Amino acid sequence: MTTILLVDSHDDARRTLATALGKLRSDWTIAQADSGLAAMSQMDDKSATGHVDVIITESQLVDMEGVTLLDQVRSSAQQPLRFTLSSNSEAEAVLANSRANQRFLLKPVSAEQLANIIERSMRLQHALNEERLNLYMSTVNAVPSVPAIYDEMMKELASAHSSLIKVASITESDTGLTVTVLKIVNSAFYGLSNRVESVGQAVTLLGVHLIKNITLTTKVFARFKGSKLSARRLTQLNDEAMRIGALANQFARLAKLSRSTTDHCQIAGMMANVGELIATSKAESDDGQPSLSIEIIGARLLDSWLMPYAVVEAVALQHESPPRNVDMLSPLVVLHSIRYLQKTFTDTTDDQQRTLCHEYLAQLVPPAVAEDWMDAFHAIEQLTAAKPPRAA
Repeated sequence: MTTILLVDSHDDARRTLATALGKLRSDWTIAQADSGLAAMSQMDDKSATGHVDVIITESQLVDMEGVTLLDQVRSSAQQPLRFTLSSNSEAEAVLANSRANQRFLLKPVSAEQLANIIERSMRLQHALNEERLNLYMSTVNAVPSVPAIYDEMMKELASAHSSLIKVASITESDTGLTVTVLKIVNSAFYGLSNRVESVGQAVTLLGVHLIKNITLTTKVFARFKGSKLSARRLTQLNDEAMRIGALANQFARLAKLSRSTTDHCQIAGMMANVGELIATSKAESDDGQPSLSIEIIGARLLDSWLMPYAVVEAVALQHESPPRNVDMLSPLVVLHSIRYLQKTFTDTTDDQQRTLCHEYLAQLVPPAVAEDWMDAFHAIEQLTAAKPPRAA
């Protein structure tokens, strides 16, 4: 039995959603709470609701902020999936830097959309907790922890007094990282007309989240230097991470996705191959091959870092066609589309391939967006063919 706990201080909205979900999924138990304290009380009293599988809260409750509730839930024994469903668009930017919230959903979201997202998230959670994967990850020596400098950036961004100058100074405290960041932002991928000379300038021109994501990718890949993974293959994976990340960023902007969703798309793109880093290193050290997909291995790592569930989902399912009933554009749709084009749009001058790819993408996004994505993909492929980037 699946139990969903809805937390909203607006009684009518909460009851309406609970009724609609109950009708759509008769095998679910829909519990309700009108405050953060009431929600925690229900979770503590298992005889009342049983095990809670998913908790969905408004961003602002009568007695506390939703993120405060989710932070308490994160420390509880039950460990349910933690979502925020809110009409406050400003809350999305705040919650994007909080690891307590796993997925933010901006209203209006239909009950059917929400039910589908819950089901997909629960299937993914089951896959991430599979015993085979637990055993595999326990035997990997090269599993990187969250880079300390990235963690420091996240804490600064989550602060009520967050400063772009402070984020830039955190980056500049690492000389090697500063060199890499400037090399990447000055690459043709980001199309700047004038050369960027400082991290502070890069933050102003391209945004703090891009710098944060480059920092994460650079530090993760640096962890594998000197390992049994060949230098050539590591460079290839690093280059592809930067290329897919740039494409994901462009795709999200062309689709006019929110700032936080664009950020998640780019993280998913840059981390798309992180599972191969782990799997290849382990395979070369013990002469074995993983019986699990490298995508689920990578997703498990990102989940252990408390990455947003939309990012984890995108990395886990990047090669699988998204369900056609997905009503909202997500990092999964963006990353899968890039992977599809890499596999199918191998000759960007071939009209037949272009037509085939456009027909496929138009099932996932509006036709005009599909056309823009294909043009962006073509442009990046031309840049790559002319001069492959070197991120590190």
